Amino acid sequence: PVTDRSEVFSIKYTLTNIGYAVGPFLGAGMAKLDLSLPFLLSAGLGAGFFFIYFVWGNRDLNATDSAQKPVPFLAVGKLLLQDYRLVCFTLGGLLSAVVFGQFTAYLSQYLVVTTTPESTYQIISTVVATNALMVISLQYSIGRKISHRHLNLWLVAGLSMFMLGLAGFALSTSILLWVISIAIFTVGEIIVFPAEYMFIDKIAPDNLRGMYYGAQNLSNLGAALGPVLCGIVLATQPPHYIFYMLALFIVAAGLFYFLGASNLSDITDMDSD
Repeated sequence: PVTDRSEVFSIKYTLTNIGYAVGPFLGAGMAKLDLSLPFLLSAGLGAGFFFIYFVWGNRDLNATDSAQKPVPFLAVGKLLLQDYRLVCFTLGGLLSAVVFGQFTAYLSQYLVVTTTPESTYQIISTVVATNALMVISLQYSIGRKISHRHLNLWLVAGLSMFMLGLAGFALSTSILLWVISIAIFTVGEIIVFPAEYMFIDKIAPDNLRGMYYGAQNLSNLGAALGPVLCGIVLATQPPHYIFYMLALFIVAAGLFYFLGASNLSDITDMDSD
């Protein structure tokens, strides 16, 4: 049901982050025994999941109306581009993903330039652990409260947390300040991630819902761009300039989000009536 979807998104994201939190520590422990063990373990997990699905998975599911004719791929692409709201939110997601998609990568680059390798390892390990614990403990309780009706306010809150977190990164001079900064930054991640999917869920036609989610996943390109752009800035400018650049990406993402969500309140009011 529509009213339960934000809760389900948050549960899924929480479980995913448990994997992200456990994986590196488990891999590091296995690597101490043998460098090949993390790869063998990963392959075993993949094979195990395949076996479980092959034996118990439901392969007869049909998520679309069988009476509806399939839409040609090129026609779907044209239709998606014609949806102004989807285009705006996809661009907003791409720009914001530059900031939060691979933050550990660009923070590692920044720390290697500004501190020692030992300090970099210590800070990044603490940042990753704090981020994972925050998401696991708060994603469900916060994410389940996100609704279509107040989506703009949630996005303002999430993007504001990103800005505060970036400011904290730029000013951090101790482990404690890094922990506080990543905690604030993570709250933004906890809010923005389900809010994006709630918006797409709201505007997607039932027969094109999968395509709409697929278009939103183009934001992963932003996650890949983040370390590249930060690396270029670090190679050509003073190190702290990367935070100015990332702040501009947040501002630009917010602009596209609000352009896309400008008439969402009207849609929500119509639905409730």
